[in-house]
Order: sequence, then structure tokens, then C-alpha cells
Amino acid sequence: MSSLDSTEGNRFGNGIPSRPGNPIQLLEYVSSGDESFGKIVINDAALRIINNIREPVAIIAVVGSYRRGKSWFANVLHGRHDGFELGSKVEGCTRGIYMWDTPFSHEGKRVIVLDCEGIDDPKQEQAWAVKLFILCLIVSSTFIYNISGIVGRDDIGKLYLMTDLTKFIQPPSGYDFLPRLVVLLRDFQLDEPDDFRKYFIEKLNNVNEEIAKSIKNYFHDFNVFGLPHPGCNRSQLRDMENVATENLDEEFVNIVVTVVRSIYSNLNPKYIGSSTMTGMSFGKFLVDCVEKMNDPENSEQLSIPSEYETVIQYMSHKATDKCMEIYESGMNEEIKDRVPILWDEFDDIHNNYYNKAQEEFHDMVIGSSQQVIDFIDGFNAQIQKVKEKYVKTNSEALYAYNHELAENLWKTHIKCRLNKENLFKDKDEFDAAEEAFRNDYQNQMMASPEAGAAITKFLDDNYSQALEILTQLGTLKEEQANALRRLEEAQKESIKAQERVTSLESAIKQGALEGKQQAEKLERKMNDMAKNIENQKTQNEELKKQLLDQQRQMVEQQKAAAAEREKRMQQMMEREREAAAERERLMQRMLEQESAARREALLLSQRGGNDDGGCQIL
Repeated sequence: MSSLDSTEGNRFGNGIPSRPGNPIQLLEYVSSGDESFGKIVINDAALRIINNIREPVAIIAVVGSYRRGKSWFANVLHGRHDGFELGSKVEGCTRGIYMWDTPFSHEGKRVIVLDCEGIDDPKQEQAWAVKLFILCLIVSSTFIYNISGIVGRDDIGKLYLMTDLTKFIQPPSGYDFLPRLVVLLRDFQLDEPDDFRKYFIEKLNNVNEEIAKSIKNYFHDFNVFGLPHPGCNRSQLRDMENVATENLDEEFVNIVVTVVRSIYSNLNPKYIGSSTMTGMSFGKFLVDCVEKMNDPENSEQLSIPSEYETVIQYMSHKATDKCMEIYESGMNEEIKDRVPILWDEFDDIHNNYYNKAQEEFHDMVIGSSQQVIDFIDGFNAQIQKVKEKYVKTNSEALYAYNHELAENLWKTHIKCRLNKENLFKDKDEFDAAEEAFRNDYQNQMMASPEAGAAITKFLDDNYSQALEILTQLGTLKEEQANALRRLEEAQKESIKAQERVTSLESAIKQGALEGKQQAEKLERKMNDMAKNIENQKTQNEELKKQLLDQQRQMVEQQKAAAAEREKRMQQMMEREREAAAERERLMQRMLEQESAARREALLLSQRGGNDDGGCQIL
């Protein structure tokens, strides 16, 4: 490889951006030393570079006959003459597959250019040559085939494999997995035809009709370009990595620029069904394909649907693990040592990290429409399950805080007066103390359903006992104590009813917010997948229509289900509100009855006093 470590390199210029970085071997073939197939070995350092790419990846594989300028063109795709090592010997220079160690960004994609070992190298094992061609074909999104411009029987390289591609690959429906094909006819010296595609197919047809037919059938999107001779002398050809662009033939340079711009203007990401591959999913796909090719028990045919399914499930597990970590680490950091907190604040924290986790999950997960929805539903269920752990922790802390508050206020206002030395002198004084207790609790509590539960439980344990003490010590009459017990029971039921209403209102509000966020993200995900289907320009228009219709139906079904859930929750809340209002009316009637009874008792007391001690004046 070139020893040049400069980020600048020998620039090609002419509007093609120069990309910093250096080549790194992605994989190599290790021969077995006998007639059996050896082993394809992936470089872990290169794989780490790929796995760290978060964006969709576009894979450009430059393949073709050795000593035809293949590696030089791979360099030009980086805006340079140097980088990938060039060979001028009889044997080819590139062994295995090399990539650039700094994949560059282009229109929202990260581009990885693969410089592949030359096909038909004299020292190359036939089995490795076939697997190399097939591997480059299935992992790339743009497949550049670099061959002689003569297009003769000895110049078409491994294109003969196209005559029976299914012998080596079990494709998914529609052949959508195949890359965009770009054929470069090198050293093309003839008059330029009006249509290079037509010219190439005709020449190919003269050599092998089956190959020509297969190219048209398999590759609905392909281009052919004729590159003339570079125009430099033999010594310069041997040293193309150091040649200056101005020393090359102007026509050659102009056509190269046109080809490069055409490649990048039509550059698609690597697709897996209706999803794009990121670095992680592509890395998994590459590793699995290599493992299958290395497996001596495996047949020669590589099943693309099986490999896709493995990658899809792998990404689902990875997405779940990563996004659960986003949610749990965020919740732990925000809530740990801070409980109890009010539920509005809790919901804000939950929504923040849930939203972050959802965003990442939707970006990572891939598969069919139904698979994506199932994965999302499963992830949401896991989030809710983990959320309950934090809900329980905060709920217990809220309850404990409010229960302790009730206990302290009870000591201040009530308990200290339940003895002969400091006894309430009458019911009115007790009522005033109880009202002060309840008002202070209302003002100091952490408002929540737990506050209602705490005060209810505390009074269950202490209120009746206080009434018994006051009755025994003569502060209250038995009928007064019983009336207070009934009133307390009514208040307790009213508090419980209000708790249910508050909990339902909170659940409806939170459910509506989460449902809206989920629907928006799902719709965006489905729209992206629909665009991916459109961008693949699949030949099977009926399949495309079915997929798009299915995605639209699924989005609508999800929206309808969310609306139905919200409707049911609203109906439940209305019923609870009505029940709470009825209990409130009941308690009000009891208060009115108690007040009337007090007035009547007071009136009777006044009358009795006049009869016993009064002196009637006539």
C-alpha cells in the first residue's frame, strides 16, 4: 500500500472533493494450501470503523480485471490519484478487499469505497475469485465493473456468473438486493456510440447471449461509460499515483469527472428490504455472509432472505439493549436520591428519556413494516415495565413523605390534646383543631394520589381511637362521635374517588402524549421506508404498491387503536367523575344534616335552660 499518510494526498481536483484518510484492509483470503477452499478473514479494526457509522451507508465496490486501473479509479472516487496501492506488474497488487479508513459523508450517507482484488489474477484460486465476485455483488449498493473496452470473450471477467446468479444466491423477491451497476470500458478507442448501454449489451450479446439477457433482467438500473486512454506515456502509467492531473489527456479527465459525478448523483444507500443499512447492520451482514462462505458444510448458495432476517433480528436486539440503557441510565441519574418528586416532574423526566430512547430505536430498527411495528410494540412494552419500577419507587416515597407529614401534624394539632391535662373542652374546639390539621396537611403535602392514600390510612388508624378517648373523657357525646365517624367515612370515600379521577386524568394525559409521540415517530419511520421502496425503483411495481398500501394501512390502524384506547380511558374517567361528584353531594348532605342537628341541639339546650332557671315576668 502507499506509505503516504498525508490527509491531502495527490489531489485529482476538477471539482471532485479530496477525502482525507488512508486505505485499510477489510478482508483477506488465506489459502488452505491444498485444493479445498481456504478462509476469508475480516480485519477487526476495519470492522470497528464500519460498526461505528450511525448513518445509512453507501457501499461502492470497484471490481474487475487486474491491471486495468481499478484501484486508480477507486482513488479518484476519493478525489485523489494516490491511496489504494497501484500495481504495474503482471500480477495484480490488491489482495483481498481494502476500504478507506475514513468513510466520508455524502447527502446524508456515509460512503465506503471497496477496492477489490482483481478478478482473473494468474495467482488467484478459482473458488476464491467466484466468492469474491459474489461477495462484492451482494454487499455493495453500487457495483463498478472495470473491464477492457474491447468487450471480447477474454475481457468480460466474471460476468458469466450472471447467467445463473441463483446458483450462488437465493434472492429475495424482486431482486431488490442487487446494486446499481456501473460498467467502465477502459481504454476505449472507438467512436463513441450514441448509447453506451445499448452498445455494451450488443457487444455482450455477441459474446454470450445469456450474459446480456441476465444483465438486463437483474440490473434494471445500470450505466456504461467508455474511458479513453489516459494519454500519458508508459513510465507515467506505471506511476499513476504520482501523476499530476494536468499531465493526463483532457478528454480522459473530463470523462472521468463526468463518471464520478454520475456515480455520486445516483448513489443509493445499501438497502435491506424497505430499510437502509447503517454501519452496524451492514457490518453484521458482511460478517454473516463471510461466515457462510467460510462454512464447509454450507452449500455454495447464499440465502439473502436468511441473511437479512438474521441482521433484522440482530438489530432489534441491539436497538433494544442500547435504547433501554439510554432510558434507564437517564432515569437513574435524574431520579436517584431525589425521590419523592411530584408526578408532573416525574412525567417530564420519563418523557425526555423515553423520547430519546424512542428516537434512537426508530433509527436503528429495520425490517418489514409488520416487523418494525412488532419491534416497536415490544420495545414500548419493555419501557413501560421498567418505568413501573421507577413509578413504584417514587410512589412509595411520596406515600412515606405524606404519611410522616400527617403523623407530625396530628401530634401538633390533635394528639397533644387527648389527655386530661390538656383536653379539648368541647366538640367545637376539637372541630377547630381537626380543621387546622387538615388545612396544614393540604398546604404542606406533596399533592398526589399518594397524599390522599396516606391521609386516609393515617386517619383509619388514628381518628376513631381519638374519638373514643374524647368520648370516654366526656368531651364528646356518643351520638356526636358517631356522627363524626360517618362524616369521616364519607370524606374518606370522597378522597378515594378523587384519587381515582386524578390518576385517570394523569394516565389519559400521559397516554395521549406518548401515543402522539409514538404515532408521529411510526408515521415518520413508515414514510422513510416508503421512500426507500420508491428509491429502489423495483421492477415489481405490484409488489411496491402492495408494500406501500400495507404501510399506510398499518399507520392508520395504529392511529385508530390509539384513538380507541384514549376514548375508553375518557369514558372511564367520566364514570369516575360522576361517582366522585355523587360522593361529594352525599358528603355535603351529611354536613348539612350534621349542621342542622347541631342547631337543633343548641336550640333545645337554650330552651331547657330557660325552663329550669328562668323567672317568667307577666
